[in-house]
Amino acid sequence: LSVGSRTGQEVIALEYMGAKATGIDLFYFPPHVQKGDMHNLNFEDNTFDFVFTNVLDHALHIEKAVKEILRVTKVNGYVLIHFVNGYNTDKYSANQMHDVKELKKYIGLPIVSERSLHPTLNACNYELLVKKLT
Repeated sequence: LSVGSRTGQEVIALEYMGAKATGIDLFYFPPHVQKGDMHNLNFEDNTFDFVFTNVLDHALHIEKAVKEILRVTKVNGYVLIHFVNGYNTDKYSANQMHDVKELKKYIGLPIVSERSLHPTLNACNYELLVKKLT
């Protein structure tokens, strides 16, 4: 699942690598993106082996969005989050959460890996990979 997929680039990349992928965004963009809200994902619990998002700065309620992402992730599945750490984001952001410690608190699960990213533009500069254990 790609949460906040816009026009579906992440979905296409996952499919190219052999995965069956689904994208959701507030705007329907067929054929790769269904209309959906990260605060209320229209999927059953434990549906996806892998969930990716890089749009938590657009969540009205980050904690609720993270809980929804974890809810639809299967036990032993992975969540990959890219986000902006350390500075305010663009004028379109719904929030200014830019602290990895705060995000980890919302996740509440062990972090498999984390690293700084080095984008060429003012963009997501941090990555967290989480494994859902229960």
